Amino acid sequence: MKIGKVVFWNSERGFGFIAVDDVKANNVFVHVRALRETGHVDPKIGDAFTFEVRAARDGKPEACNLHRAATP
Repeated sequence: MKIGKVVFWNSERGFGFIAVDDVKANNVFVHVRALRETGHVDPKIGDAFTFEVRAARDGKPEACNLHRAATP
């Protein structure tokens, strides 16, 4: 599992990015669909999550299996 913080979120379009140090390009795409399971569908900048990274349909990294994490 990776841990990262939300660095961008567009609530109107339902997507954003999570920054994590050890992933190529440092930002991982996250869709509102992946957040629904956490009950946290409108995250704020700086909210922390643990998650796994998978390849999206376009081959870019995408967050999945998200869980809220304590902010250090």
